[in-house]
Amino acid sequence: MTKRATQDIDGCLTAIFRLFGIKPNQETVTSLPYRRRDSLLTPAEHHFYLSLLQAVDNRAVIVPKVGLQDVFFITDKEKYQHYRNRISTRHIDFLICETGTLRPLFGIELDDSSHNRAETQRLDLFKNMVFEAALLPLVRFPLKGTFYIEEIKAKLQPYFEQNEKTETPPLCPNCKVPMVRKTARQGEHKGQDFWACPNYPTCTKLFNIQPAK
Repeated sequence: MTKRATQDIDGCLTAIFRLFGIKPNQETVTSLPYRRRDSLLTPAEHHFYLSLLQAVDNRAVIVPKVGLQDVFFITDKEKYQHYRNRISTRHIDFLICETGTLRPLFGIELDDSSHNRAETQRLDLFKNMVFEAALLPLVRFPLKGTFYIEEIKAKLQPYFEQNEKTETPPLCPNCKVPMVRKTARQGEHKGQDFWACPNYPTCTKLFNIQPAK
């Protein structure tokens, strides 16, 4: 849309507002300070991305710059806002997802020289713990001038193999969230595995699920 066309639209809206006695907002389309980025990635990240594309091939989908709050859900309802705030401004450089379902398989972080700083290392440790708590692998690559496709492929291969052996958890029929696998510690089913809702003990559907195979 041209600048003249945008101004015409702003002018028409102003006239309509005045017709109905509505005071128009002084903010217009042309006054908003938003512009499209040339790329979602920095030059260094884009360089790695091109190599990552070839290393992953067609085995998965690569999603860059994903917010952690879009990857993880929070099971603690009492302290929900607290834990949400801790991840709301964080993101993962690349999220590798299953083709078709976009189920997260593992994350990838690029570590440049800034990750040598104490504060950055503290944030890195927290991010590592978030991924570990959610049983989602996080793979870190040091940022460098040249990335070799075979080197990336070899480092990621164990995570693809692990995913092939991992069962896809069913959704809790009550909470609509992925269940977790647990083992009965007592009773007649002691030692047997079953799927449990992560919202236990609030979720009433905890024991109304079929045992895991």
